[in-house]
Amino acid sequence: MQCLNSVRSNVTDQLNLPTGNSTAQLISKDILPLSASEYSIHQTHPTPLYNILLAALVMTAIQIALFLLYTWNGSLTQTYLDICRFDCHWYANIALRGYHNISPIPTAPDLWQTNVAFFPGLPLLGRLVMLLTHTDAQTAIVIASQCATFVFWVYFLVLLWTWCPTSIIRIAACIGVIVHPISFMMMQGYSESLFMASLLGYMYWSNRAMRSGSPGQWALAAVHGIIMTLTRILGVSVILYPMFLIIFLALQENYWKRFFQKFCSAVALSIAALCGALAFFLYCFVAFGEWNLYMQVQSASWGNKIDYLNIFRLTSYTSFTK
Repeated sequence: MQCLNSVRSNVTDQLNLPTGNSTAQLISKDILPLSASEYSIHQTHPTPLYNILLAALVMTAIQIALFLLYTWNGSLTQTYLDICRFDCHWYANIALRGYHNISPIPTAPDLWQTNVAFFPGLPLLGRLVMLLTHTDAQTAIVIASQCATFVFWVYFLVLLWTWCPTSIIRIAACIGVIVHPISFMMMQGYSESLFMASLLGYMYWSNRAMRSGSPGQWALAAVHGIIMTLTRILGVSVILYPMFLIIFLALQENYWKRFFQKFCSAVALSIAALCGALAFFLYCFVAFGEWNLYMQVQSASWGNKIDYLNIFRLTSYTSFTK
């Protein structure tokens, strides 16, 4: 709250917004749903984009270095090649061979019998890396996840620099991300990095599109949303963000005259974001005759049951502490 108040106290007249530096414009507007008079300026001296890119590169390099140090086996090359473990092999298999399935579905996970247990976002990115670098599938998946980690840091730092002008808060937030256990999974060829990057991008560009109505920003928000739902099924629960955002902004700024138009735009953006998951389900139907094959494999081979009320269960937040 102190950080937000500090941001608000630095707000000046909107006409004083510097327009000559195009690299600063990306982070001169943030994702916070502030009032219209406060929206345009949160920093007297916006941080140039190249500073953000450099900081994101440094943070990604720190994560890679820490992971290599933790898994060190005597050789830098071999340690890096051994990063791909567990789910990474499944993503590499999909990137290399595509999806396959047998009937009946195996009762235990076996990537050589059925691999329709993971969404295709990361395998598609890994396949692109394979084509560009001519590396093996496992290494390509690791590189893809680490590139996505860099994008995650870009969005994270853009929002952090806009929200919190206090350096100590920025440093504490970055350290908190690095020491979190999920940060190791972002280095290991898992889909967390791509999902988090597309999630932050979806929220960031959705907010800017709602504010300005720029077609380019609408398109960027839609692309990030599609990648998000194409990467993890959890992304489907986030697609409604623009709709909740526009309701919040309408309540805060009291512009009900344009509410219907803005809300329809938010609905359209949410539907566009859903197309990633719908494309995967359509592929499963065309290729295997079952649109929900992913759910079936998760249930039969992995023992995962669909629980739509899971978010409301206390055990969802305490199971790791038992």
